[in-house]
Amino acid sequence: MKLILANLMNWYVLGMLTTIWPLYCIHVLDIKKNSLIIGISLMLMFIVAALTMPLHIKIGKKIGMRNAFILSLLIWMISLFPFVLLGEGMVIIALFVSASVGFGLSGNLFFFDILMGDVIDQDELIHGVKRSASFYGTNAFFHRLHILLLISTITLIFTGTGWAGYDPNPGVDVIIGLKLLIFLFPAIALIIAILFLKSYDLHGDKLAKMREEIQKKGAR
Repeated sequence: MKLILANLMNWYVLGMLTTIWPLYCIHVLDIKKNSLIIGISLMLMFIVAALTMPLHIKIGKKIGMRNAFILSLLIWMISLFPFVLLGEGMVIIALFVSASVGFGLSGNLFFFDILMGDVIDQDELIHGVKRSASFYGTNAFFHRLHILLLISTITLIFTGTGWAGYDPNPGVDVIIGLKLLIFLFPAIALIIAILFLKSYDLHGDKLAKMREEIQKKGAR
């Protein structure tokens, strides 16, 4: 459950980024007539995420998958902060910033399944049955809740900035609201995810011992 709830927070952040990014580009960066740049800037996140995946594998092997997951989430949170400082016309800088977000995103996409595999193996060791579908089914149920959290957050901010009717008149309130949505709320969610992972104890010696017991059971 700790792992699944951390994953819920991560998908909340990813959903927030992909939902708010076009509005952020249009009303904060003032990119109104070039949808191609908006698409390219969002695509850069996922390109960098794919390219840095091998690096996460190396980091995970060196410091442990759980610790590497926490590190990637911390870096992801830090990489979102520059969006608070960007403003009208800062398109080139925004492209570099959006690309940098891809590293933390890559860790989110990579490490969850590794840790979930460990949980499933531990359960099989205890109960003698591999129940992968049950675990991923539970994850899928909680994963969908990120949409509810996402919509609730956006509604809260848009109502507070007078933008509830989606008829924008971007003033200071709307721009601040978009910056809150793209950094503050994701940062809070990532901190919660990190706290869940800090209390996730299937790592280090405990994980090594569990894997050793699985190997002995397989040998028999």
